[in-house]
This record gives sequence, structure tokens and C-alpha cells, in this order.
Amino acid sequence: MTDQKLVELCCLSASAGEWSEFVRRFRPVLASAIRGKLQARGRATPEVIDEYVQQTFLRLCDRDFHALRLVSRVEPAAIRAYLRAMACNIVIDHARKLPQETALDDSMPGDRSFSDKFVLVNQVFRLLENCVAGDPKRDRLIFGLYYRTGLTSANIAKLPGMGLSQKGVESRLLRLSECIRRQVAEGK
Repeated sequence: MTDQKLVELCCLSASAGEWSEFVRRFRPVLASAIRGKLQARGRATPEVIDEYVQQTFLRLCDRDFHALRLVSRVEPAAIRAYLRAMACNIVIDHARKLPQETALDDSMPGDRSFSDKFVLVNQVFRLLENCVAGDPKRDRLIFGLYYRTGLTSANIAKLPGMGLSQKGVESRLLRLSECIRRQVAEGK
């Protein structure tokens, strides 16, 4: 399947199959562009690169796939270049928001509170591994989108391939949070 056909299918469909292929095919393109932009400005860690890749995917899906629909209109040979440019622009936009004296390095916002939060969230994700059942990939995705990127349960439910209502997402988050709380209380 061509890149253009895949983008068109993703604009029209909420099928997990097409979206899995979209992520598989374009994640390396985005990560490479982001890595290059971050290395030009400082150090790039896999975690920071992944955060920017997720932000790019979210931007593509935002406002009823507005940006993705724009991608579908470019020349087939330019799709990957368009996605790379979008990813680089997200990094640049974020860098502009940082204070001038702060270097863009391995902590995205460049402040202590974010790095503390990042460490805490990573520890929580380790505990999450003991909580997921049924569809563990989806549970981790829901948890990450809610707690790492700040998406609301309504927005998460609208994502393609999620297969849950807003209440379903909230219920899943509640069960996962309670499981993590139990583990913390038990001293794990």
C-alpha cells in the first residue's frame, strides 16, 4: 500500500489495522527528524524523542484529523517530507517557549518540576505493568495519553481504534489507578 493510500484510509477509517500500519511506517520518519532537530540544539534522549513523536501523532489527529487531511492532499512523494517538517516544527515551537538561558536538552520543558514528574510517571508505568489485563497495549496507551500528555477521557475515547466510550476510558483509568495505589500501599 502506498503512503498516500494509507493516509487516505486513516482519514476515513477508525480501523486499528490501518492506524497500526500508519504508526509502524511513519514513527521512524518522525523520530529521525526529531532526533536531528534535538541533536542540533542539545542532547536527545529516547524518552524525549518519544514525547515529541506522540505530540506529532496527536497533532495529526487533533480537530477531527485536520492536519492528517492536509497531508493527504500533498504530492505522494512529499508525504514523508511534510511529516518530517511537522515534527520539526513541534520541536521548534516548544523550544521557542523555553526561557532563552535554558538549553533544549534531555528534559522537555527544561525545568526541575518536569524532570521530577517524568521520573515519577516512569515509576508509575513500571507499576502499571502488574495491573493491565485483557488488552494491555490499549490500557498502557490510555494511561499514557491521560497522565503523560494530558488528554481528556473524552478525547481519548474519540481516538481511532480505541473502541471505548468516554465512560469506558474513565472506568479503565479508575481501575488502573486503584491497582497502582494498592501496589504503592503494599510497598512495591
